[in-house]
Amino acid sequence: RHFDVSMPRAPKSAAAEASVSNVVLSAPLFSRLVAYLFDVTMVVAVYALVIIGGFYLSGVDVAYVMQTAMNSSFAGLGPSLLLMFFVLYFGYFLLQEMAWGTTLGKTLFKLRLIAPNAAAVFLRVLMFPAIGAVAVLVCFFQEKKQGLHDLLSKTRVVMES
Repeated sequence: RHFDVSMPRAPKSAAAEASVSNVVLSAPLFSRLVAYLFDVTMVVAVYALVIIGGFYLSGVDVAYVMQTAMNSSFAGLGPSLLLMFFVLYFGYFLLQEMAWGTTLGKTLFKLRLIAPNAAAVFLRVLMFPAIGAVAVLVCFFQEKKQGLHDLLSKTRVVMES
């Protein structure tokens, strides 16, 4: 289990962490937003491939499904498709951030998540969709550019050195 998410270069004591926290550069808000948009695009792309591939493999005409999406014969799929999207979304962020402390989008922008433990990462990923816009607004008023989800989960996104 790789959990170097928690300050890979920082000492463990609170006093030592405080002295190091000035050295670690907070991630710029623009980089965080673009990295997130990249990550969501990846989730949507995988989701589309899974849905289209699933219909194709099951012999269902994808064009027909798209044209008759509101038809009662396919209306029951809505909750299942929504659940599948959320599983992919949360899985994408949880697996990568817990294993490597970063996502594909964060890696492109040389960003890294600092978290005290796996529970903090889980809480952060769970909270962001619920408080997204507020979380981003809070970043503007924080010295370390932490969103509300970062503050509540005691995490921080920093520039990779």
